[in-house]
Amino acid sequence: YNTAELLDGFNLLDGSYYPLETYIKNNLMKDSSSYEHIKTTYSFTYYGAERPHMLVITQIRGNNSFGAKVTQRIFAKVDAITKEIYDIETE
Repeated sequence: YNTAELLDGFNLLDGSYYPLETYIKNNLMKDSSSYEHIKTTYSFTYYGAERPHMLVITQIRGNNSFGAKVTQRIFAKVDAITKEIYDIETE
C-alpha cells in the first residue's frame, strides 16, 4: 500500500483531509458555507484488517438547522488501495 498517496490528500496548513472535507460539506452539513475545520487526526490499519485502511477523525464546527453553531466529530475510513471513503460516522 502506498501510504504517501493517502497522505497527499491532507492540507499541509491546517491538517484537514480534502476528500473527507468535500464529503462533509456536500453530504452532512445543512449550511456548508459555515464549515470550520478544527482538527484532524489519522491512523493506519493494514495488518489483520479485512480491508486495509486509514482511519480519519475530523472535528468541525458549523451551523445546524436552527442556525446555532455546533461542534461535531466525524469518523471515516479510507480504503488503502482505492482511496474510497466508507464507514462514515458522526458523533
